[in-house]
Amino acid sequence: MPSPARDARFELVTFDHDGDRRVQPQLGSRPNGRANELAMARKRTPRGWPLERVLFALAGTMTLLSALLAAVVSPWFLLLSAVVGVNQWAYVLVGACPASIVIRRSCGLHSALYPEAREETAA
Repeated sequence: MPSPARDARFELVTFDHDGDRRVQPQLGSRPNGRANELAMARKRTPRGWPLERVLFALAGTMTLLSALLAAVVSPWFLLLSAVVGVNQWAYVLVGACPASIVIRRSCGLHSALYPEAREETAA
């Protein structure tokens, strides 16, 4: 009878550059086979970020900058945080905001959450 550690089946989940999810059944050959499979998957996956990750980083940077400027220069810079928040809600509700449109067109990034937006920009 084969040992469970040698015949443990895993599903390796990877994401390609467009954010599409791929599930690949894997067979672990050692108890630490899962760690080796994950390391191999990292080498196979592209390094690009989806649009949502870039937007999140941009919003966080602008919010921190707004808080710093409000503390040092003027409390009116807190309005910048409000604009960032409105843009985030616009993206959540509509699927697009001014920053996402500019980043999508200038950098060619694609959304991992809204695949229909990917088809519209490709056409």
